[in-house]
Amino acid sequence: KALLDNNDLAQGVVNAEKSIDSYYILGYYSTNSNLDGKYRKIKIAYNGDASAKLSYRVGYWGNKTFSNYNKVDKERQLADALMLGDPITDLTIALEVNYFQLNSAEYFCPVAMKIPGKELALAKKGGNEHTMIDFIGELKEEYVVTVTNVRDTVDIKMSGETAAQLTKQPIQYDTGFTILPGTYTIKMLARDNETGRDGTYMRKST
Repeated sequence: KALLDNNDLAQGVVNAEKSIDSYYILGYYSTNSNLDGKYRKIKIAYNGDASAKLSYRVGYWGNKTFSNYNKVDKERQLADALMLGDPITDLTIALEVNYFQLNSAEYFCPVAMKIPGKELALAKKGGNEHTMIDFIGELKEEYVVTVTNVRDTVDIKMSGETAAQLTKQPIQYDTGFTILPGTYTIKMLARDNETGRDGTYMRKST
């Protein structure tokens, strides 16, 4: 419920208190279990006390399987996963971060991100096996301000022989950041674009 600014904080508190003075919460479980991502309308009617007011969402988007995601859905999923306080750990990720001085004011931090090859799904396309990995990450300074970020997609094509080797070695993604001296938090997320499985790694360093 929006309480608009009228330069009267006391009245705003009174209005907020009145809005929840007496209320009921109604919930339900949908019987529509289709994972189609379609919009579903909601309508609630009440034929009791005429002074009662209804406040509810008029609809929602149903869940859908990753295979039905469009490009916008996939980007939103990555962005939402990156903002989560608790990291997603469907994929195992190892991160190596180093640094070296470029000049009197700047440092370069190379980042190596590794994912066990056996955890990635392979699909046959055009007679070759391949796997596509989405990467997204950000570097934040001590006061939680994003300094820089990265977004990339890597399509790894493999012959039958190299696909067999994938089960024995990790896939590595390399990137880097140019920064000033300070304390930073780096957060990187990878997604297997065949299955939608995510993995997150977060680290604080000075």
